[in-house]
Amino acid sequence: MSTKVTVGQNKTTKILGMITGILGVVMLIAGLAVYIFASGYLKDERITVAGDAASFAGKQVAGPFTAFAQADIINHHALADAKVETLDPAISNPEEFAKELGNKTYAELGEIANKYKAEAANGDAEAQAKADAATAKRATVMNGSFLRASLFTSVVSFGVSVLVMGVGVLFSIVGYAIVKLSDGPAVETETVTTSA
Repeated sequence: MSTKVTVGQNKTTKILGMITGILGVVMLIAGLAVYIFASGYLKDERITVAGDAASFAGKQVAGPFTAFAQADIINHHALADAKVETLDPAISNPEEFAKELGNKTYAELGEIANKYKAEAANGDAEAQAKADAATAKRATVMNGSFLRASLFTSVVSFGVSVLVMGVGVLFSIVGYAIVKLSDGPAVETETVTTSA
């Protein structure tokens, strides 16, 4: 004589599995919504990756890769040598001074500007022109830093939204597995009767 019995049914586990699966779907949808939202806002800004960028030149900034490419080229432009034609004619060797201002951070340009301001206190017109040029270059570097930070913030938001979507998929799979396992397997038992 044999009987078939299903064991291990647990309604609480099944409910938790369903909740986990539903949370996974919600996370997937939320991550996708944030990705689309961030992309839309970047498109609304009508930013185009600079033509001399290493990648995506001329493309509209609308996603993490184009935002990163634009941030990279902004940094390149901000740290470039100062343009000789924009320097005051009072500067005796503008080519050399333009190179001195190149590849400098905001803080380093502040030190250069302060150095020349101290020299200009004695009435040195060239030192004052150099201090003014360093201050102007400093403003350019600062604006570049702000723009890069904004673009990197969007890159991070894209990354987080993709992470949330991935976790949502994982939760959905785990929830499905828990629901399937909560039913328990069918087990056949056999009753053996012995004659006495």
